[in-house]
This record gives sequence, C-alpha cells and structure tokens, in this order.
Amino acid sequence: MIYDTIIVGGGIGGLQTAIQLARSLRRVAVVDIPGGRSMIAKGYRNLLGFPEGISGESLRQLGREQAAKYGAVFVEEEVISLRSEGDRGFFIYTKSASSPLHARTLVMATGIRDPFPDLPGIHECLGVSVFLCPDCDGYETVGQKVAVIGALPQAIGMADELAHYTTDIVVVNHEKSPVEDDWRQELQEKAFPFGTSVGGHEGIPCHSRG
Repeated sequence: MIYDTIIVGGGIGGLQTAIQLARSLRRVAVVDIPGGRSMIAKGYRNLLGFPEGISGESLRQLGREQAAKYGAVFVEEEVISLRSEGDRGFFIYTKSASSPLHARTLVMATGIRDPFPDLPGIHECLGVSVFLCPDCDGYETVGQKVAVIGALPQAIGMADELAHYTTDIVVVNHEKSPVEDDWRQELQEKAFPFGTSVGGHEGIPCHSRG
C-alpha cells in the first residue's frame, strides 16, 4: 500500500488534515499513539459549535470517527524514524512494525508535550482551573487571581498576554531558573509579583470561573 499522505500525529490538527484529505479522495493514514496535549484538556470553550465546551478526548474521538467515515486509516504506532527517497516519497518506520509505511507525501502534526510541575491535583484541574494556552483560555482568567507557573523568561511572556484579561497576576519561577537583571527589572516595571515556588502540598483547587 502506498498512501497519498501519511499524517504523523493524531491530535486536532492531524485529524482536521485527515478529514480534508480523505474527503478529497486521497488515501490517508494517521499514525499516532495515545496521549498528546489535546487529550489532557477537559474543556475547550473557544471552538465553533461547542458553546458549552468539549473535552479534548471527546473532540478527538469525534474527529477520528469523521475521518474514518471518509476512508482515513488509523495506525496506533510510535514513529521512530523517517526517510525521504525523492520521487519515491517517504518511508515511515515505527517501533513495532517490521516494515515501514510508504507515502507520497508526509504531514508532521506531532504537536508538543508540556513539562508540568510536580504539583498535586494539577492534571485533574487541566481545563477547569489550570490552563496552557492564553489564546484558547485567556477568557477564563477575566476577573480572576492568576498564578503563571513556569520558567523565565517564558513565564513573563505568558503573564504579558494574560494582562489583557486580568491585572491580578503573580509570576512563579517554579523551575528556579536564574533570573537575569533585565528580567527582574521587567517584572518590577510591569508590577508582576514574583516568587520561586508554589507553597504547601494541599494541591490545586479545581474551581471553574463563574
């Protein structure tokens, strides 16, 4: 089997690509393993057609069903290497298969994985009171007290984006990365309170806004 396209990654972007290509009568395979950033979110509230929100897991299940309806094939394998052979296309090697998958074109939709701090309750609260994306979930911070937990200078950048929605922000350098003088000055100029750890072991409360 030579696929027209193999998509490496079965998150929301990969699934949307699979739906579009399959509806264009292309032979499509999605290679993916369980997990990924979208699977941990319990409530996307910024997507067309889901005014009450939808979990990443539910959205991906709907996407898989829709793509499969038009003929997309799903391969639950971990990709370990790729090889391009010019006009012959691409060969995709997986962890357990004895022979590679072959496709004329390749789409990389692997997304990212987030390095979460080791805090009790954080995974249970994702999409409820803990958020990753200011574009998707900045609205959830309107009128809320917000702690931006991460490493500098990325945490300062995140706080900058969230300042559009709330002024009650504290930056937590949880990674305890070195604080350069210009970063410290920037924190002072923007009046972001600053700390180096999240105290206590009581965990994170999962209280949604409203």
